[in-house]
Amino acid sequence: MKKISIILSFFAFILLMNACDKDDSLDIGPYEFQEQEVDTTTALGKKIFEINQKYESKVIYNWDSHFIGNEAIAYPPRVEKVYDFLLLMEEIWFKPYYSDEFLRKNLPREIVLIGGSINYGEANGTSMSAAGQADSQYRINIGMVNDFSTDLAPDAYLEYRRNMEKVLHHEFAHILNKRYGLPKGYAEISKGLYLKNTHFSSLGYLEALNRGFIRPYGASNELEDFATLSEMVVTRSKETVLHNLFQMVNEAGNGYVYLGVADFDKVYKKYQMLIDYYNELGIDVQRIGNESEAWLMNYIEENDF
Repeated sequence: MKKISIILSFFAFILLMNACDKDDSLDIGPYEFQEQEVDTTTALGKKIFEINQKYESKVIYNWDSHFIGNEAIAYPPRVEKVYDFLLLMEEIWFKPYYSDEFLRKNLPREIVLIGGSINYGEANGTSMSAAGQADSQYRINIGMVNDFSTDLAPDAYLEYRRNMEKVLHHEFAHILNKRYGLPKGYAEISKGLYLKNTHFSSLGYLEALNRGFIRPYGASNELEDFATLSEMVVTRSKETVLHNLFQMVNEAGNGYVYLGVADFDKVYKKYQMLIDYYNELGIDVQRIGNESEAWLMNYIEENDF
């Protein structure tokens, strides 16, 4: 069936994320624990202490450049932004898993907050802005904190929340891959079709889907392939993921059809592997997606979009 164009459906993800280290080694060394001093007389200090006690993860918002490496440019968040961001982060990242045990085992030991994007210059002269980065098995860097405010207009809040959901779950998928690897046989589905040293912007959406990638960025390497699919599954309902993610112009050019991963064989095989992968970890990831989309639809209705 020939189609002449493809566009992502409403509220598609538009933030770019930096490609991670391609090494998917399972050799996880010991974490070098350092005590974290927080002022628990403040609301922010209490929240950071609570997260540390509950999940054994340290939230770090005062930091130096070694957290992002010498090749990147970034800046810390404004302190007055951090508390409200942490409440949102808990709501859209921690709570949906319904398992403190799972989170305590798998959350990164350090969650580093960054005020804006993480900016990289690449060897080919291009630049890259990242909203998040899974730095290692133990650290995740989360940007764009300063863009959040509880006073955002409903449409701006919705856009920020939905984008940040994908950032957080995308980077968390990388953390899981570093601990458990990829599903067996996952990378074989698109063997020879990854772009490797070619920039993902050279790949169109339809070609990406036919190659087995939910969006062009997933063709960067095997780990980004898994993470981009994870971010979509965990934020959209099963029905949407399978059948309604993409709006495509029909052959006559006078209307639209809606397609999902079930219409692209390679992506669908990966989707099934991904669901099994999370199930083996005790997580019904599509249940999270169903609840996320239900919230979305309710918010749209309440705000009369």
